[in-house]
Amino acid sequence: MKKILVALDNSNASKSVLDAAVVLARAEHAELVLIRAYSVPIDVPMDIYYRPKDDIAEVLRKDAKAELDLQAAKVPGDVPTRTLVEMGVPWQIICEAAKREDVIVIVMGAHGYRFYERMLGTTSGRVVTHADRSVYVVRPR
Repeated sequence: MKKILVALDNSNASKSVLDAAVVLARAEHAELVLIRAYSVPIDVPMDIYYRPKDDIAEVLRKDAKAELDLQAAKVPGDVPTRTLVEMGVPWQIICEAAKREDVIVIVMGAHGYRFYERMLGTTSGRVVTHADRSVYVVRPR
């Protein structure tokens, strides 16, 4: 079965990304592989650094999984769907998962441009540059 990788976060753009992916999955008779890549945010509370490293990673994983499961529940029942949650640099995780899952396309949002993204580049920009397959970038209406 064909597979489509859908990179989601908890931004407002995620609904548009998921809606576009569902339309594409139906047209291609494909399974959606929803992925959430997470890392330690820049602005974490200082007390998190006093927890054991495994504890921090597990809290972040559980939060990311819970958010992704909520998004997966919005996919219509006629579209096969599964989820992946992985820790690391988001653009790298997305590109690696696309290869590993042998997807036909990566679907993700175009958003961001916080200060550090202007300096370092957005996740979607990096995926477009580094992915070895097509990337469908969804812009919010």
